[in-house]
Amino acid sequence: MYNYDSRFFFTASIRRDGSSRFAPENRWGIFPSVGLAWNVRNESFMQENKVFSDLKFRVGYGVTGQQDGIGNYDWQPRYGLGGLNSAYPLGGTYYQTYTPFGFNSALKWEELTSYNAAIDFGFAKGRITGNIDFYYRESQDLLNSVPQATGTNFSAFILANVGTLENRGVEINLNTQLIKKSNFTWDLGLNATYNQNKIT
Repeated sequence: MYNYDSRFFFTASIRRDGSSRFAPENRWGIFPSVGLAWNVRNESFMQENKVFSDLKFRVGYGVTGQQDGIGNYDWQPRYGLGGLNSAYPLGGTYYQTYTPFGFNSALKWEELTSYNAAIDFGFAKGRITGNIDFYYRESQDLLNSVPQATGTNFSAFILANVGTLENRGVEINLNTQLIKKSNFTWDLGLNATYNQNKIT
């Protein structure tokens, strides 16, 4: 994080995550993020301002990886003990056999790319604060169970990277300290959200 004169702020990071739930060629993912902020309240032209106790603008960008819901070995061929449907009778006893499982060697990270722009504000010496946050998120290579054509795999369904999802909206938060006394305070918080999802 870089802070210039308590007015401009810069943060950045790069993650390189690996998971054995993916084949070696898809195992590693690089996920960067960056954020910028301008604290307008600390500018010289705002020093005499009596309206705002806080005023800040923020923008951000980031990518995260997702691997939840994946089996540990879904990417590679393997055998396992089958159920009663794959048992064979021998001498009056049914013996379970080992059967192949469905697999997808092309599995890779599901990626979520986020963009946001926000404003933080405060009035009445900090007794009224809040923020408005606009965001846009795009999920790529969504992980989902998809049906397989007969004879193309060892299972009727396999986990695969399919589809893209867009998510956009705005979040509004407002906090106020209605009563502030030495032995009693009363805080009130309100929030509202609008969100729109679209499978693209």
